[in-house]
Amino acid sequence: MRDRRHARRWFLLLALALGCASEPMPDAGDEAAPGCKVDSPTEVGDLTLYGENRCTATLIGPRLAVTAAHCLWPPFRDSGASLAVVFSNGNERRSFAVRRARSFDPEGVTGSATGLNDDVALLELVQRVPVSLAVPRSIAREPLAVGAPVTLVAAASCGQAVHVEGRSLKSFHFDPLARDRQLCPGDSGAPVLEGTSAGPGPIAAVASGYATTSCAAGAMDRMIFGDVARLGPAIRAQELAWLRSPVPAGGP
Repeated sequence: MRDRRHARRWFLLLALALGCASEPMPDAGDEAAPGCKVDSPTEVGDLTLYGENRCTATLIGPRLAVTAAHCLWPPFRDSGASLAVVFSNGNERRSFAVRRARSFDPEGVTGSATGLNDDVALLELVQRVPVSLAVPRSIAREPLAVGAPVTLVAAASCGQAVHVEGRSLKSFHFDPLARDRQLCPGDSGAPVLEGTSAGPGPIAAVASGYATTSCAAGAMDRMIFGDVARLGPAIRAQELAWLRSPVPAGGP
């Protein structure tokens, strides 16, 4: 159970509203050089609500995607056209309605000394996403450690980044206390992949927001990411539970 006293000490500014650009990684050799081919992350899609872009979501199974839990506020109620994930691959672009959702952060977004919290949500799609459109990304086995090279994949475009087909791939060394401004406005739910943009690996986290204890405008103590890797077993358990309790035809 979370330490509520600790949670109250934090005032969170979500990435939906705030964020900025990343700086280059110290080792420029880790980055994909300009002109090098970088594969488009087709498993990363746009989470839409009533057709309007809301956040970023990542496919982790034929009918499963993860995003930030706060992207579902107000609480998820409907299926069909209200909430969907849109995937693109070249000229193909398709929308997949969300059938059910599970938030792993029922108490609301909280701060974290490690920069990792429970701001993660799992989405079950009504239809399977064909592999011709997107191949699911695996979940990392271990939570991020400070100093690990990672790549944030988002629709937001700011600062030093590799741009591929409308996406922004920002590589940096994970450090919640860093002042190199790793998040951008609109990054909420964006996946944090192990490795650099030249060869990103499994999804370890999703962009959550900023935590601050100061009232000063724009003040930020640390960046916060939803810990997908640590929640991996719970995510797979929820997947199994959904498989065992299918929604009747015409149900929510």
